[in-house]
Amino acid sequence: NGEIVADGLPRVVTGDDLGFRADFVSGLIIFYKNRHPVAEMEGLKGELYPAVIYANDNYSATIHTNAKERLQVPSFDTSVLPAEIELSDYDMVARNTSGSGYPTVRAASRYRTGSFFFEIAVDALEQGGFLLMGIGSLNMPENREYMPSEKYNAYGYSAAGELVAL
Repeated sequence: NGEIVADGLPRVVTGDDLGFRADFVSGLIIFYKNRHPVAEMEGLKGELYPAVIYANDNYSATIHTNAKERLQVPSFDTSVLPAEIELSDYDMVARNTSGSGYPTVRAASRYRTGSFFFEIAVDALEQGGFLLMGIGSLNMPENREYMPSEKYNAYGYSAAGELVAL
């Protein structure tokens, strides 16, 4: 199972922006909250996709874009979308419609070389609610657990202020 590699980081609330910069050359991933670095991890490798894991219903996140870079920003992937996730706004907004499990939605683009930045806005998250934003393997949407098993090869920052390596 996954390992909490850091805790006591800033908690996430509605209105926060969460992001990460992944560098496959150095193997470093840096997590950001409201555009300020909060934690980093080493060991990044493989072919990975940006992803968001939800718990509880009506939680929502929007992929950040800006006009200059819009074509370079991936949307959420409709081909592996769990039934519990509803997409809107050109597949840039994902909302959990279920009150059970931990459905996962991932971006349509995968990365394995170079470096990139990915950011979401937390549109709706109740106090004490769970959301994990990070990067994981192709099969991340199969996730239905809080801490997926090692087969998911994932790294994430949770709303509880934890950094998780899976």
